[in-house]
Amino acid sequence: MLPPSRRMDLMDAPAEDGQMPAPTDLGLGMETGKMAAFDAQVAARLQAETARVAQNQAAAKTALEKLDAERQAKLHAAMQANREKEQVKMEQVAADAESNNAWARVVSLVDMQADAGAADTARMRQVFIQMQNAKAAA
Repeated sequence: MLPPSRRMDLMDAPAEDGQMPAPTDLGLGMETGKMAAFDAQVAARLQAETARVAQNQAAAKTALEKLDAERQAKLHAAMQANREKEQVKMEQVAADAESNNAWARVVSLVDMQADAGAADTARMRQVFIQMQNAKAAA
């Protein structure tokens, strides 16, 4: 490292005598014909890019509309299926409600096939079935 007396900071840098000369003044510029050809090439690339962006946006819009239509169709189909299942269930509940056997109605409302998880419901199922059969026999 240089001693402090020999170090140079930005304040000690020599001042510029003026603006830098233009590249053409130094003989470094492109010819007018070459520059026009380059500008035309850049404009053509820009036009092609703009067309490609518009094409991609149109394709994306079409794909999005198709996806939305498929989603709506699937949604309406699921809603219709749910309505039909609900109608069948409501008819079944109404038919079961007309039964004279109260325990038969209780058993129809309880899902005997469902897994109760950790709780042991075997005894409850057994009692329901016994009560239903006892009422039916009486």
